[in-house]
Amino acid sequence: MPDKKTADDVVRKKIRVRFTLGLKLVLIVALILLGSIWAITALMSLVVTNGFAKSAEDSNFAINARAASGVEERLYRIRSQALSFLDMTAAIGEDRDMLSQLRNIFFERNPNIAEIYIPGAEEIVNRQFFVNNEIDNSALDAWIRGEAESMERASGGETVIRNVTPVLRTNLLALFYPWQERGIKEAVVVFFSPDNIAEITGTGSNTTVLVNDKGDVLVHPDFGMVLSGANISENPLFDALWKSSGSNVRLDYEEANTRFIGAAHRVSLGEAAIFSFQEYSLITGQISDVTRRNILLSISAMFVAVLITWFFSGTVTTPIKKLMDAAGRIELGEFDLAEITSKSGDELGLLTRRFVHMGKGLIEWEESKDLIGRFNKPPLMEKLRRGEIVLDGERLEAVVLHAALTSFNELSLDVEPAESLSLLNSFFAKMIASVEKTGGSVDRIYGDKLIAVWGIPYSSGELADNVMDCLRSALMMRAAIWELNSDRTEKDLPLFRLGCGIHTGNVLAGRMGAYGVCDYSISGETIDLSAGVQALSVPVDTDILISEKIQDLVSARILSEELTPMISNKKTLRVFGLVNLTPAKPREKQRWPFTLQDVRESLGGGRSAEADDSDDDGE
Repeated sequence: MPDKKTADDVVRKKIRVRFTLGLKLVLIVALILLGSIWAITALMSLVVTNGFAKSAEDSNFAINARAASGVEERLYRIRSQALSFLDMTAAIGEDRDMLSQLRNIFFERNPNIAEIYIPGAEEIVNRQFFVNNEIDNSALDAWIRGEAESMERASGGETVIRNVTPVLRTNLLALFYPWQERGIKEAVVVFFSPDNIAEITGTGSNTTVLVNDKGDVLVHPDFGMVLSGANISENPLFDALWKSSGSNVRLDYEEANTRFIGAAHRVSLGEAAIFSFQEYSLITGQISDVTRRNILLSISAMFVAVLITWFFSGTVTTPIKKLMDAAGRIELGEFDLAEITSKSGDELGLLTRRFVHMGKGLIEWEESKDLIGRFNKPPLMEKLRRGEIVLDGERLEAVVLHAALTSFNELSLDVEPAESLSLLNSFFAKMIASVEKTGGSVDRIYGDKLIAVWGIPYSSGELADNVMDCLRSALMMRAAIWELNSDRTEKDLPLFRLGCGIHTGNVLAGRMGAYGVCDYSISGETIDLSAGVQALSVPVDTDILISEKIQDLVSARILSEELTPMISNKKTLRVFGLVNLTPAKPREKQRWPFTLQDVRESLGGGRSAEADDSDDDGE
């Protein structure tokens, strides 16, 4: 297995990407939304602008028509009220008290009328109006004398309206209209405040004004225009209206480098007209505001969409990154991918599970290769290079463990060959791991048996230390069997049964084989004795038996029970059942199992690996 740091560096180097999938998803969503924003903006420019302008033009025309109707109605009302008053005055005759009372009632009901002027007759003045507005009506006489043309037109049957505001510095208009009394054509002038008319024109985005036939501004939202006597006779809309044969016009025009949409209606009384116009920039400004809001909303939506996309892209990129990491690990020979999990039911989830399954298959394949080929012992090559191993043969003191799966026939009964082999390989995997963890070496596997040795070619030093390493390995094998049996006990399946025989003595070690097929191995009586000790494990119903020599070497460091001497291969053997190791420290508590009976119960499924309170090495 390569150094972890180096392996991680290699994996990171191989899986580095320049343009991540998450970034691609975010860019795709951003481009789609930006394209949508551009399309909306273009649509607003090409289609909505014209429609909005047409709508604004229609709205402006409707406002103008309503204002004209309202102004006509108020002018007619003023004239009608004045005529009624004059008729009543004529009917009363010379009764001054009645006339005075009539005047008071009239002006009380018509406070906006300042004066009714009849040439050559007594002035009918609303003195309260002039008092309230702090003005002197004496200036009206001079102003009327300057309006001889208007008087003449009124006497000839026309009705005209003029602006008096610049003279008196208060909001006042004069309505000239014809009047006959006793068959004589005369003119009457009604001075009135147009406050109620100003209410009709309003102060919205459309500018609506009342203009007379000379172009004088009579009513305007900006009173300063009226006060200054402003005139719009040069306005294209004014010119278009008075040249038109109809009573109304609408016009899109430019004035002083500013574009306007306008509408005008003639008022049937007073030779006046209502003009309504709106700057085109206000319309486009409204469109721009709408477009700007749409763009801001679209950008906000895009930002939210990008965040959501970035968040959910992790559900795609995270599994892919895990798979990329897993591929790098497999490339480096690391096949255990158990920590990579996926609960999703999509294609990535299925691919992840298949990847993990593939890793398990590779692990099984590697284990199979290990079980077949590891006994070539590549580490021995280094010892051989250093001259620490004599291949031609040498006699050495070693500790030999002979282990067997004594319940293999029961386990493989009525199961497929592949499953039988899998059970056997799972047993050997656990046993071999225990041997290697304690510094031992697996010498060979044959059938359902395994031979392991301590002291050759590796050694802990003293023989007793090698013996203890071997015993620790055997106890680890016992704990492994507990673990293998934990699930099988719950499922009422046949259990794994271990049989170990341990002996120490002189062995012959060297290169064994012929015709180029050879291996470094051991042989001798010590192996046969360990096999004989192992064979006794089934009759005595226990798992780990040790020879008398092993007992003598480490009796103070182990907990064991002597069994009845037994005969194996025509030899009487004195054997001991290994229970456990004794505590390494003086005050340390002895751990379970405590007796050989405890061991037998555990082998029958009465003890599980999870329930064991010993540590991993069986101590």
